[in-house]
Amino acid sequence: MPHQRTSIAVTAVLALACGVKPPSDGEIASPSVAVARFTAAAESAPDVGSARLEIQAAGKVAFPDGRLAVSDAFINDAPVIASRLPPGEATVELLVATSRTDQRVAAARVVVGRDPIAGWRRIGAIPIDSGTGAFFDPRIFSAHTPADVEPFNDRLLALLKRSATQPYASGAMTWQNRTLVAFSTGFGDGTYPVYVGSSTTGHPMAVVVDCELLPWRN
Repeated sequence: MPHQRTSIAVTAVLALACGVKPPSDGEIASPSVAVARFTAAAESAPDVGSARLEIQAAGKVAFPDGRLAVSDAFINDAPVIASRLPPGEATVELLVATSRTDQRVAAARVVVGRDPIAGWRRIGAIPIDSGTGAFFDPRIFSAHTPADVEPFNDRLLALLKRSATQPYASGAMTWQNRTLVAFSTGFGDGTYPVYVGSSTTGHPMAVVVDCELLPWRN
């Protein structure tokens, strides 16, 4: 299925000064360059380097019990889980950065509410060893057995191959009657922070993975 493309504004709510130590898990955080670019326009515009940014839809993920997991798409036994979300289904959106010679996923998000985001909190970080992250219902692997690993990996690899827009790929699939949306992460392997953006009343509005690509000096 082709990607849906939407222009993104080049302004953001808050800038994260270069060199600031990233927040620990659970700490309130100023949004990074990539996270801020997913936020409504305001006064400051963080530096994106040479990148041109746009938002692309990667597929829909369901979270019927109000929990959403994120991890390496292929190594998913210890995901970071965002909880207390309004149960439902939402589109995974990718912040795609294009430079003069390359194109990469700078961040991925799931918007679960429409109220303005008043603050961000880091809830963990995901180690990526396959160059691919994923959002999914955390119950998707509850009945996963060693015999399921190869069929799951084969299906996911086929999905990513079909949807690849080099040098990144994304796509949605169903496994154990639950959904998973996978996406390439930045320049590949690494450890990427996960943030929850909340409204003034403290209700979660978005879950974001920052692939720490921006600002891009290409």
